[in-house]
Amino acid sequence: MAKSSSTDVKKQQRCYEKVLLFVNVTWNLFEFNNRKFFASTLSLYHLKDVKDVWYTVLI
Repeated sequence: MAKSSSTDVKKQQRCYEKVLLFVNVTWNLFEFNNRKFFASTLSLYHLKDVKDVWYTVLI
């Protein structure tokens, strides 16, 4: 069995840090977009509800 050297551990740590950073940045972007798109999605849902109501009234 090969014993993992300190360089391997450092590589793993760096990789882990990169993944964490990536997740963090992605999450922050998602949060930012979420706040922006929340209103538009709400209005879209509202329009869809109105359309459904109109369909039920017409049919």
